[in-house]
Order: sequence, then structure tokens, then C-alpha cells
Amino acid sequence: MRAKIKIHIVLVIAILLLSFILVSCQIDTQTEENYLSLENPSLQQGDTIISVIDFNLAAQSFAVLDALWDTDNGALWGMTLHMPMIIACEITRDAVSSHPFGTVFMPQLVDDLVIYAGTLPDHLFVSNTAVTMHGYRWGMVTWRSMKELADDETERLRLLSHEGFHALQPQLFGGFYSTMSTSSSRDTEGAQISYILEIAALVAAWNTTENERLESINDALYIRNARRQAYNTSVDENLLEVLEGLAMYTEIMLTLSYSEIKAEVNAWTEVLLGLEFRVEIAWGYFSGALYGLLLDEFNTDWRTDAIDAHTDLGRLLQEAAEISELAPPIDLERYGYANIVIITQSRIIEHERQVQAALDALTQPQIRLPVLPNYGQEIDDIIVLSSDNSDWIEFVIRAGVLTCHWGRLEVEDGYLLNVSRRGHFILSAPSFETVGNRIYGDGWVLELDDLWELYPEGDGFVTRQRE
Repeated sequence: MRAKIKIHIVLVIAILLLSFILVSCQIDTQTEENYLSLENPSLQQGDTIISVIDFNLAAQSFAVLDALWDTDNGALWGMTLHMPMIIACEITRDAVSSHPFGTVFMPQLVDDLVIYAGTLPDHLFVSNTAVTMHGYRWGMVTWRSMKELADDETERLRLLSHEGFHALQPQLFGGFYSTMSTSSSRDTEGAQISYILEIAALVAAWNTTENERLESINDALYIRNARRQAYNTSVDENLLEVLEGLAMYTEIMLTLSYSEIKAEVNAWTEVLLGLEFRVEIAWGYFSGALYGLLLDEFNTDWRTDAIDAHTDLGRLLQEAAEISELAPPIDLERYGYANIVIITQSRIIEHERQVQAALDALTQPQIRLPVLPNYGQEIDDIIVLSSDNSDWIEFVIRAGVLTCHWGRLEVEDGYLLNVSRRGHFILSAPSFETVGNRIYGDGWVLELDDLWELYPEGDGFVTRQRE
């Protein structure tokens, strides 16, 4: 359980850093019936489309998700959770949707189920997220994620319901959700320790009752407020908790039993301690869900209250628990304070070592790889280099796959600098061997299309079309 949660969170963080947006949404009051009225090419069997996506798995997953939403019937959030969904491949851009996608996708019959298959437009970023297309909100999950969860229906449902909820959030909460900033203050040792301590205290609160629960809630909120005053993080934290934390809350409430939720929640502190980077992002998933779970314990109507992107869930819990004034925690060690400090310090030192190694590698001769908007990528491991600029984040891909018009790059243990917002990637390539159209470096292989070649550029090379 702990390993599965950690892998899921690490992949989510990588995706968030790559797209650098949590959920970009505007108010969209369309209902499910509006989606069904999108221009539909035909409900007859369309031309058979060749796709990397397993149509049977997609159709079955959509059907089970619909049944899950039918069962909820508005109980959780006071409205239907049904939203149209897309499964898309990051590399090929093949996609399957649960609802008609204009005339772009063709209907495919899978037993008695109808799905729609085609290729996504070049400008649409493929990720586990929510997107706006044709004026409507869609939940999107990657085919890679679905394939990895092919044998685990519960985890597939969690992923689908999470991203489907992202598509619903503008309608549910209203307003426009801006991009979360990348203030480096959240990366400091003190802030990182505080995030983990808050989760540990919230977990303790959920596992106890009466006065002991109130004491842990007080401690969590005191730790939270002290961090916000010291690092001015309240706006970003509220946004992250509402968007990702309440999506996490929704997925576990829909798909897990009480005992399963309890087992997962009890693993969250350990998961944060095991992360190599960006604890503050994973914190938002866990804290938002925990505040929701604890609010439920006080039998409040918090889910029917007016929640928006700036709602402070901690304040709602303080009011529900009737804690008028917060007191300093008496004993932080009950939450494992000393161990949290040691692990956090070690993680920061190791991260700084990795960053320096990446920077050193990028001073070596390089290969510049221009990219178009429709490039494909699958990322397995990254190193964050900088989060000081609110416009974008530089990070190095240590392992993953990149495809574009020039060919395919597979990195197993290399250094690929993501500067896609500037129109290219940079691959550290101090030495390599060329065999035909394949170029072998230390920890990576670049396979060029027949019409492309490497061309000298400064101290390195660039991919370009053959003349």
C-alpha cells in the first residue's frame, strides 16, 4: 500500500511540474446532457481505428466509472459527478473518449458499449488532468497510467474519478483557478518539516476521539498557521488543498471502504518522509483529504457550504471543532518530530547533491533537441533545478522517453534539461557513438528519423533536417 501511494504521488508531482499548472479552469455550467448533445458522427459502428489503447479496457473502465457515479447520485457533493473522460497516449496522441468528441473521433462498438477513438489535436497537452475542448470540460488520464493499472480496477477508478472531479470543480466551486506559484519559501527546511508535522498531527487526530482528537487538531492548526505566517504560503496552500486535496478526498470516498481509507491515511506521513522532492505538493493532496475526512467526523455541512479556490479548510475545521484560540503544541515528539527533522535534512542534502551533479553534467557538450507543441513524453525520474521563477520551472529528466518530429530519445540514466517552454530540450552528451541512425550515449539512446541528422553547433550538436 505505501509503495503504491508513493509511486502514484511521485508521478503526479512530475506531471504537475511538467505542465506547471494544477487545474486551469473557468466556470462552465454545462450539464452531462450538454455533452451528449455534442455533434455526434454516428452511433453506428465507425471505421475501425488502429490505436495503441486497449478499447476493451477503456470501455470497461468508462462503464464502471459511470456506475460508480450513478451509485453516488449526488450524495457526496450535492450534484451529479458525471463528466466526459478521455484516455490519451502521451507518445502517439492516440485517444479514446467516453462521449462524442465532435467529428474528430469515430464511434467504436465494444460489446454493447460505445466509445470514441481518434487522435488529439497537436496543441492539447496530454497528462492526468482536466482539459477544455470544444467549450466543455473533460477529465483526462494517460494511457500509460491506465496500462500500469490494468490489473487493479480500484486504482483505475481512483485515477479516473480524481481527474473527472477536476473537470467538475469549476462548476462545483465556481470561479477561475489561477496557476499555483513556485515560491521557493516552501522548499526551505523549516517549511518542509512543518508540512510533514501537520500531516502527522492530522493523522493522529483522525485516529483518536474527543479531547485527544481536539489536541491533535489544535497542534496541526498551530503548526499550519505558524508556517503560513513565516513563509507567506496561505494562498498557494489553500489553492492546492481545494484542487488536489478535495479531489483526493473524493476519489477515496467513492472507491474505498472505511477500513481501506484508514489504512491509507495511516501511511501518508511515511509516504511524505520517503519522497525525494516537492513534499509541499504531495502535502496538499493529503492535507486537503484529511481536513475533509475530519470535517465529516464533526457532522458539519461543509460540503454544501460555499467553497472556492481560496477556502481555508483549516479554518473550517477550527470552527467545526469549536477551538476559539490555538495553543502551542505541548509535545511535538508525539508526531515524530526528531525523526522528521533528520530525514528532511538528509533529503535536502541529497537533493542539493543531485542538483549539482545535474548542473555539472549540463556544462558538458550538449545536443539541442528542438520540439514542436505536439511532442510526446513519458517521465519516470526528474531533478528540480529551480523554483524561484513564477513563470516556469527548470528540471532535468533523469529517466523517460521523448518523441518529436526528429525521432525518439530514451533516457535511462542521463541528464535531459527540460526547456520546452523555450522550444527545445538539452541533452548532456560529452561522448556518444553513432550506429546508423542510432546515437548511443551514457545512459541514453537517440534514434533519429531518416530525414534528420546531428549538426555541429558551438561546442555541441543540434538535430536538424537533412539538406
